[in-house]
Amino acid sequence: MTAVAALLSGTATVHTLGATSESRFETIPLRNAFALRAPIPVPTVTPPASAVAQPKVVVTGITDLGGTSKVLLESTDPGRPVARAILSEGDTFGFVRVLQIDVPAGRVKVRIRDIESTLTLESARIPPPFSEPSLPPSRVRG
Repeated sequence: MTAVAALLSGTATVHTLGATSESRFETIPLRNAFALRAPIPVPTVTPPASAVAQPKVVVTGITDLGGTSKVLLESTDPGRPVARAILSEGDTFGFVRVLQIDVPAGRVKVRIRDIESTLTLESARIPPPFSEPSLPPSRVRG
C-alpha cells in the first residue's frame, strides 16, 4: 500500500508540476519580455481623381474609308509603353472613348477618364528633326 500511496503522490506531484510549469510560462506575454507593441494602423489614402495622371492621347490620323469614320490614336500612360489603336465613334480603348469624329475638320471629340476634350490632327504634327540638307560650299580651284 505504501507503494500505491507513493505512486499516487508521485502522480499528483507530476500533475502539480505540470500545472505549475504551464502557469509559469503564462506570465511571459504579460511581462512583454521582447518589448512588443501593437501594430500602428496605416491610414489608407486614396488620391483624388484630379491627382491621377491622365494618359497623353494624340491623333495620328483620321480616315473615312468604306463609309466609316475612324481615328488612329496613340496613348501614352505614365510608366507604360505607347499603345496604338484604330477606333470608330463609340469605341473604347483603355480610358479613352471616342465620342465624335469630324473628318473634314480633322477633329475628334474624346472622353478620357470622364474629361471630354477635342483633339485635332494638327496638334499631332511634329516638325521634322532637321531642315533640308544643304549643299557644301563649292570650292574654286584656280
